[in-house]
Amino acid sequence: MQVRWEEVVGGAFVAKYASMQLKVFPLDQRQHSRFTILRESATGTNALVGSGTLHDTGLAMQAAEVTAKRIRHCGRHSGLLLVVVSADEKTRSSIGDALRVRGYDVVESASEEGALRRLERTSRRILLIADLDCRADRTSPDFVRTVRRLWPTARVVLLSSLKPATGHYGLEAYLEKPVSRKTLLEKVATLAEPAN
Repeated sequence: MQVRWEEVVGGAFVAKYASMQLKVFPLDQRQHSRFTILRESATGTNALVGSGTLHDTGLAMQAAEVTAKRIRHCGRHSGLLLVVVSADEKTRSSIGDALRVRGYDVVESASEEGALRRLERTSRRILLIADLDCRADRTSPDFVRTVRRLWPTARVVLLSSLKPATGHYGLEAYLEKPVSRKTLLEKVATLAEPAN
């Protein structure tokens, strides 16, 4: 993945890498530069995951890139993005929190449209967990078909109290609600493994 740096106000440079924001900015007149790496979270806050100071802006950029790549690849589930879709905030945050505790990188969306916008911005492997009971029509085969058409390697888990024909939806898993946390985590762990 290529890192593209852009110069911003005050002689600083910014770049995006995976779900991280890299920034290099001058510290003093002696050309010392500091880099910071922030990881974006689903809640909209950023967590500092790396930083350093070097005597040259170019070296600080290189160090930021190397550090970000190490951070990305040292995770247990690197390269995988879990997208949780549910109109119910409690369900969405409960599933998201349970998965984050297990080391997964999770994005939550209250709508199918929001999930599609988020998926358009990633080049990572995708595991979609969709709670479709919270929709007015209680089913959304078009959403699953759209995900399948645009991201054929995405894996899809449907949570619903209505049992669909899984082959019709093209699902890897259907979990009938109410689903236990243990069952959901076991299914996600199985599907999170890269395909051979």
